[in-house]
Amino acid sequence: MKLVRIGLTGKDLLSLSHQKVVVTVSGPARFILGSSLNEMSGPGKTASESTFTIGAKEDHILLSGVSTKAKWLSLTPLKANAILTVQIAGNLQRTYHGRLLITAIENSVRVLVETDLDDYIKGVLNSEMPASYLLEALKAQAVCARTYALRPRIDHSADDCNVCDSYLCCQCFSGIDEHLTPRQLESVEKTAGEVLTYDNQPALALFSSCAGGHTENYENCFSDLNTNAFPGTPIPYLKGVAESKSESNLANTKTGEELVRALWKSENPGTVDAWSPKFKWHVRIPAGELDSHLHNTVENMLATKDQAPFVIPPSGSIFGHIESFQIDERGVAGTALSMSVKTSKGIWQFKKELIIRSVFKNAVAGVKRLNSARIFFTHNRYSNGMLSDLEICGLGFGHGVGLQQIGAQGWAKANFNYRAILSHYFQGCQVVSL
Repeated sequence: MKLVRIGLTGKDLLSLSHQKVVVTVSGPARFILGSSLNEMSGPGKTASESTFTIGAKEDHILLSGVSTKAKWLSLTPLKANAILTVQIAGNLQRTYHGRLLITAIENSVRVLVETDLDDYIKGVLNSEMPASYLLEALKAQAVCARTYALRPRIDHSADDCNVCDSYLCCQCFSGIDEHLTPRQLESVEKTAGEVLTYDNQPALALFSSCAGGHTENYENCFSDLNTNAFPGTPIPYLKGVAESKSESNLANTKTGEELVRALWKSENPGTVDAWSPKFKWHVRIPAGELDSHLHNTVENMLATKDQAPFVIPPSGSIFGHIESFQIDERGVAGTALSMSVKTSKGIWQFKKELIIRSVFKNAVAGVKRLNSARIFFTHNRYSNGMLSDLEICGLGFGHGVGLQQIGAQGWAKANFNYRAILSHYFQGCQVVSL
């Protein structure tokens, strides 16, 4: 049995540090206290109570507010298929199989779930792809999820885990669900032990919801993990592909903004993902809302370590009255790599798709971030030339790199098996058994 260790995030889906956690075990459990992760094995002691409130103080685990003088706690149910129920402040209760590993870091705790790899895959599959999808699409997703557990984009070894449970960082894992459909279970069982490899190593099996007719190159969406430079370092098997078998299709014959506009305006795009409501979308934001919100969004970005490098202000660093938006550089799928915002105080530049999507955060307009960065603009103006509102038309949902789930369903409808689907999205990769 291969195990995977998952770090649990809080309500923000970002932090692995928590003030406290409440754990309930369905039956007796063994607990072990120690000073290091290496000490979390052995007979331990049997817990008489079933619910634990666990916190930390000065690098020591607190049980019900009492210091244990230990830095680590292991909690393992003694009955097969027993359930661990975990509640982290701000989150709903979630349930897991396996064991919990909890460590004190100053005055907070980090919570890790160690579970069977395929139990983890079932949880990811149930969180990431609709159960109604065809078997071959579900099998492709299962292989991607299993591969990602072995080779995540972000190295979590410093966090003592393989992956975290957040889709903002790794892939969504909401715990176990005892009511998986037969098709979901079959997709995991029929691909048991299978992963994607490139040059005999696990591939970076990225996926997103909908690419909008054409997937994107890795480097056009992600910065370099070592240098933070953008565009990032290309990955040979993560290249953009058209989502149509026809060589004459728009997705195969056009590029850049022309491609995005043509697919968005077409009544029959002819791509395998065009059936989805996520294929194309439209947002209209009044100029007044842009002016009142965007400068605050930019200020927050400049104050955020991982966002500030991709926001380039004019010499005065003042965000004036907005005049226009322009995409300066695009990827192979038409994804915006660089965007300029002309204001009365100078031109601001924004780089990277997630940054560009987040620029348009606007509660009044109901925008948390744009669905994707495969966008084009229409500027509507008053008779005096002032901007009245901005129309944003876009394709897809998510970054669009690697497998797109809606496209995988489309290829499955076209009778592609899961290996053919994976070969389409990860060209040069092989499906092998562990």
